[in-house]
Amino acid sequence: TNHERPVLIETSDRRFVLFKASDTYLQNEEYYKTLGEHLGKVEVARAFYDFLCQRDLSQYSISFQSSRPITEYYIQSRRMSIPVFQRFISAIINSRRYMTGSQNVAECNACVLFRDFVQFAETGKFNCHTTQTAFLLKLKSIVGVSKRIRTGLAYYLLDYMQMKQHLQQAHEFDEDAAID
Repeated sequence: TNHERPVLIETSDRRFVLFKASDTYLQNEEYYKTLGEHLGKVEVARAFYDFLCQRDLSQYSISFQSSRPITEYYIQSRRMSIPVFQRFISAIINSRRYMTGSQNVAECNACVLFRDFVQFAETGKFNCHTTQTAFLLKLKSIVGVSKRIRTGLAYYLLDYMQMKQHLQQAHEFDEDAAID
């Protein structure tokens, strides 16, 4: 395909292997004409089938997970599929937003967090329609986030190291995400 994001690779994917094809023969009409002629021959299809049937697969791992190649193209495609919420959390971590000291912990008002999330989504042109309630429920599911009530208002304590580790383990950390 010529599309920038040909396949939606979810961050929890276990099924795909992606390879970026060379464009060496991109404009070579003679090459494709000859290739097409060969692929159309019954004996070529049969030879390929016989080749596959004669392969000794006993030396290969039964588990596709442990033996599949993880290509740079696959990693890029998976990163493109990081949900906007996790991308926002990554941006907070990368920019050290809301931090006031040298500690890796910050505290932020719930309304401010949601406002910044909405602005982040709009600025990044993400198609995101979520409520404040849904946002805050998701926020509490992130390891390293805890809720505090102060003077009747909801605040969230953000432990940046734990949050980052949580997102990295889920393949949902975007090292390039930024917020201003």
